Amino acid sequence: MRRGLARFLLSAFALGACALRLEAQDSPRDPRRSEWRLGGGFGWTIGTGPSDPDLQYVALFPELAWPVKPHVAYTVTGHFSRWFPRQGWVAGFLPVGGRLDVLRDRSTTPYVSAGVGVAWTNLTELDEIDRRFNFLAQWGAGVRRQTPAGDEWFGELRYFHVSNFGTAGNNWGLNTLIVVIGRRL
Repeated sequence: MRRGLARFLLSAFALGACALRLEAQDSPRDPRRSEWRLGGGFGWTIGTGPSDPDLQYVALFPELAWPVKPHVAYTVTGHFSRWFPRQGWVAGFLPVGGRLDVLRDRSTTPYVSAGVGVAWTNLTELDEIDRRFNFLAQWGAGVRRQTPAGDEWFGELRYFHVSNFGTAGNNWGLNTLIVVIGRRL
């Protein structure tokens, strides 16, 4: 059942991204238009809870951004991660987020970003997480680079936090750093 849901969500995202990419090929890129980005990365826990778990994970981050002002974008981000050596996963949605470009009118644009949302996980045996339903927070800094061909790549370092927000048991939370690399679709 879990694998079926994960495959369905990934397939739905892939179809949406393909449809948007085909639409974007028909017209020149408008800076006021929404954009899809897809990033992936490798993360590790940083010790802030009682058990100080030594976990790593790989993650996929689909993101949709809408420009609000020339240097500001509203973002909605998905989060799908697989954790090891303790086998587990986190699937989440960060519907409230933003990105602030520091220097927009260059081919290389530094930026900062942040977002909050909710997640479902099976890492409940950790002392830092006491329930399946949790809340997410992430913030980071990165660089976007536009190539002469018009493609855009990005790299980012994010702080990622999973916690129950004090709704069950202890609320130490699972704190991680993750290096993300991705591309605008």
